[in-house]
Amino acid sequence: MWTHPCGAVLSAELRQSDEVELVAGITMPPGDDNADVTVPGPIWVLEDGFPAAVWAAGAHGLVVTRTGHDRHPALMVWRQDMGDSYPADAGVSLLGSEIVLSPGSVRMAVWRGRLADDIEEALSSLPAWLPAQTIVDQPEELMCHTPDAGILVDGDEHTSEMIGPLPVGAHDLVIHESRGATRVLIGWSPDLATAVGTRVDEIMSGYDPRTVTGPQMWLLMSAVDMRVAPFSCLEMAAEGLENVLSRPFGPAEGHVGRLLTCCAAFRLGHRMGDPELRGEGVRRLWDLPLDEPGTFMSRCIASAELAELAPRHVWVNAASGEGEDLLVRAERAIWTGRCASREADEAVWELGAFLPAIPGGPLYAQGHRVSRLRAALAHAMTTVWPEELTSSFGSMRVGELRQRTLRRLLVSEHLDDEELALLTW
Repeated sequence: MWTHPCGAVLSAELRQSDEVELVAGITMPPGDDNADVTVPGPIWVLEDGFPAAVWAAGAHGLVVTRTGHDRHPALMVWRQDMGDSYPADAGVSLLGSEIVLSPGSVRMAVWRGRLADDIEEALSSLPAWLPAQTIVDQPEELMCHTPDAGILVDGDEHTSEMIGPLPVGAHDLVIHESRGATRVLIGWSPDLATAVGTRVDEIMSGYDPRTVTGPQMWLLMSAVDMRVAPFSCLEMAAEGLENVLSRPFGPAEGHVGRLLTCCAAFRLGHRMGDPELRGEGVRRLWDLPLDEPGTFMSRCIASAELAELAPRHVWVNAASGEGEDLLVRAERAIWTGRCASREADEAVWELGAFLPAIPGGPLYAQGHRVSRLRAALAHAMTTVWPEELTSSFGSMRVGELRQRTLRRLLVSEHLDDEELALLTW
């Protein structure tokens, strides 16, 4: 138990019965002062190393954690039975960021957890009225069958069960039921080529070869292939890459920025018959660490596309050993043809597409939200995963999961160039 300076008392406990119960309560004892007080709400910090999937939406909530200490953890499904959940930076805010208490009042949050064989068992706990897809392409509509509930869309009352199509981007859907209000992130995604073309127009309008970045040059190349930019962009990309590679990489560029620079250089150099640009891209790529996500698949691509021009020394069986990034392990499994393996499945999980989207992203690990960049990396890694195949997590096709991730990222308020570039991989 913890006591706030105002006198409010927080209690939290795990109870074991047929199911595991997480119970958190805040009590304001009676007193002479009848004034309300405001206290911070409790946060369920998700600090395991295996990413947990979260859908925290007010009156409804679902969390899927992965239990165990081996490489193949079991799924634990936590269903919210009481509370008012929100996504927070470290995990799930059980009762909101701030709670107003009057003397003698109590606020409770109750979550029940059980082991599950696959993700479908978790999805069966979602509200029946929830649309099968919460982020769709234009001009699709969303169906929300709630005959006894009030519907608000972007704050306005909505009287039809059919919603949309609305303008491209994210929107707020609120369902008012007897148990409270459920807040759902819905959205209409732009086409990937449209998003790339829009960003490339911005890059070209302020183009300066001395200040461009490698990921921006990758986007110029991709835009030409998508036919949303003229072929002259290839010359601009080559000039920009020559300037970027004329100096050592700096700490501000980050691993993914360096990776995209190298890949853009060797691919564009090969395409344009520029052996110096191609060779510098390959040399810099082979200098990047294999224990960072994306390096292994990039070397695979270079070896396949350049054949005898790529370095010949053995690296395919390299491993980082204990404490290796699970996404790196998945990448190596996928790109050596072992998609049907538990190791490869980690990339499918890090797509973050099994549960409905929430603001900021649905995965949490080690007490913080997993970045969008890792979802974009997982999307790139799984380009060679046969679309019709599934994973050990359940029967959902990986191709559909990848599309969900693509749509979720494209409705973000702002995608970094690295994230958008990875989506074109």
